[in-house]
Amino acid sequence: MPIFVSKFRRFLILKDSIAEHFYKYKKLYLLFGILILSALIIGVMAGIKKAQTLDVQGLPDATLLNYLGGKLTIGGVFASRFFTTLGLLIFVWLLCFNKYTGLLNILILVYNAFLLGATCAMLISLFKFAGFINILLVYLPCRLVHLYCLLVLSVVSIKFSFDRCNTASVLSLEYFYNIKAILLIVFVALVISCIFELLLLPWLSSALVVGLN
Repeated sequence: MPIFVSKFRRFLILKDSIAEHFYKYKKLYLLFGILILSALIIGVMAGIKKAQTLDVQGLPDATLLNYLGGKLTIGGVFASRFFTTLGLLIFVWLLCFNKYTGLLNILILVYNAFLLGATCAMLISLFKFAGFINILLVYLPCRLVHLYCLLVLSVVSIKFSFDRCNTASVLSLEYFYNIKAILLIVFVALVISCIFELLLLPWLSSALVVGLN
């Protein structure tokens, strides 16, 4: 079989798998998506209002603030982003041990979306064009990937805990077997986003550092 035919077939299989995944969880994705978008918009409005009365020290993102203030190296940013999100993912997973406590993941998603919106709005309000460029090219894409990782794991874990509440839990081998591909995608996406921020943040934050100092 020619190589390009084999690759095309794999692409079609992957495409069908992704389509099947979103069809299976579409109701939860729609519900959570609306809540996340609402929290993001409210966060933007709150951030704009907050930036009018506070300086840059009021940024909700402590990791970014410490980096801009010289208290954290870019390697420290990578470690902070990776292990913080990894810890949240583990927490999201553990909450779904019970189907009702799993619903608390909605609060985690909404809170993170709110902080993202508030931070973006404050960066633009405080640093103008420089803040906008950083948000557009680095901060927003990376943070959206992290939020997406939390969303995906929350959705699949909550649905599993409700569907299998009487037969299996998220601690079972059945759970890991069913979502092993999703776990791999989430982990790879998290690593890539952290590396992306590691490479680009130092190049695009000089204006913010000057403004902070």
